[in-house]
Amino acid sequence: MINFPGRKYINCFLSRKTKECLFRNYNYFISKIPKRQTYPKCLFITLTTRCNLRCTICDRENFKVSDLDFTNLDKLKNPIKYAKVVDLTGWGESILYQKYAEVIDYIFSLNNRRKLIAQTTNGVLAHKYASLLKGRLQRFVISLNAATPETYNREMKGGDFNKTISSIQSFMSEITREDRKTVKLHFVTHLNNYKEMPLFVELAKSLNIPQVSFGQYMCSSIETERNTLLNVKTEYNDTLTKVEKASKKFKVEAFYRRFGENLGLSPDNCRFPFDWCIVGTNGDMSPCCYLGDITMGNVFNDTFESVWFGEKIQKLRKSRYLPGCSFCAPFHSFDNQCCHFTARYNSRQQV
Repeated sequence: MINFPGRKYINCFLSRKTKECLFRNYNYFISKIPKRQTYPKCLFITLTTRCNLRCTICDRENFKVSDLDFTNLDKLKNPIKYAKVVDLTGWGESILYQKYAEVIDYIFSLNNRRKLIAQTTNGVLAHKYASLLKGRLQRFVISLNAATPETYNREMKGGDFNKTISSIQSFMSEITREDRKTVKLHFVTHLNNYKEMPLFVELAKSLNIPQVSFGQYMCSSIETERNTLLNVKTEYNDTLTKVEKASKKFKVEAFYRRFGENLGLSPDNCRFPFDWCIVGTNGDMSPCCYLGDITMGNVFNDTFESVWFGEKIQKLRKSRYLPGCSFCAPFHSFDNQCCHFTARYNSRQQV
């Protein structure tokens, strides 16, 4: 996301065609910026793979849960110290981690950057650590995937819409005004919920949340392809027209991709191997969540530096040679089928 003074009003009131042109120029510009090798700007630490919901779009069948060994945080001391953002999002609900508060305290004992912590949550327990995160948020994303109780209770099994909304309201009331600017509602869009997108913008307004984002459902099998947006391209684009109107009416920023659009994206825009580092509960490290099961090494078995500055990731920085790079969703046209399938599925198809 490009952040600059007046961004909200530009995003709310410029036409999509104008913004498409701006995106193309911006993406061309950043593709020319020299990439420097330093510690990662954005460090993702997976605290747990546990989750308190069973969403219909989430493939957790035969999934084994795991938790980060708290003592292993000491092995991430240097990347935490140099990070501009520490994101506690992982394959699970990080707030369920038993020593969540201790993790926050440890991170800030090493890096006291004011806007440091980022996180994506399902919102059920958003209120639990509001006072702990207050004044420290760089980004806080709440993923709901619905705008009505009926759709929410169907799609996010184990949750209760009204209780989740109450938790979000409590969270928003406890954090600072500056913190509230960093909060975003996220909606994973698919065949069974895309019609609620305009209503989702209105829901954000009612919660005093200034931004919404819509991401496409990425299926993991040919059987679930029927639920992707590939089957409703025209209807989906028509719904986005209503989203734009709602965005202007309620002054809520809306971020999304649409079919038939050219944002000037290419692998030249990829900065993940330089800027991102994702560490799993077991220490496996990847620079990108679109690579599937491929890792660069284990930062708990070896040192962080030996992996992050190691030969394997150096090769990736020089050339995006891995299978996942050839169909990476952010750098392909939204019309491309690979954007609507997971990296694991796409990798299997290439074998």
